[in-house]
Amino acid sequence: MKVNTLKLAGPGTIAMIVCLILLISWNLLRPSKVRIERKVEASGENRLDRKPAPALLLLWKTQLGLAPEQVIELKRCESERQRELAPLNAAVKEAISPLQSTQEQPSNSKVDVGQLTAIAARLKAPSSQLRAVEVSFSERGWSILNQKQKQQAQEIRLASSKSVQVQKEAVKP
Repeated sequence: MKVNTLKLAGPGTIAMIVCLILLISWNLLRPSKVRIERKVEASGENRLDRKPAPALLLLWKTQLGLAPEQVIELKRCESERQRELAPLNAAVKEAISPLQSTQEQPSNSKVDVGQLTAIAARLKAPSSQLRAVEVSFSERGWSILNQKQKQQAQEIRLASSKSVQVQKEAVKP
């Protein structure tokens, strides 16, 4: 008596299963197409050629050896800077208010890419004006210093930027 045996898997079926396993493992093991960078720096924050703001110069007044006239002039410059920045800061806060309202609401409210693009467009003008005001007042405050004080301010700034970098590296996971 001859028994008929049924073949469940032939060479073609086995080859297809092996190919599917390889394809699935390749898709699972390859890096994702979208990568989110963890390290993001604000534009120009680490640039040492940017002049310090008048408020920062006032913080360093004893180290720089500022004269009383220079301190008065820097205080006047800082108060004008704050006055000019107030409406721009208000415009920025108004532009980002939709994002803040979604953070306060439950997690089912989401912000889509279109809303983010609209918010970014509304932020473009005030942000560039903010940067222009900051730069102009930094230049104005810098012009109040004499050459020796400018060199000392650069040294202080360089030392503080190095200490901030060391702190950031120490905090990194």
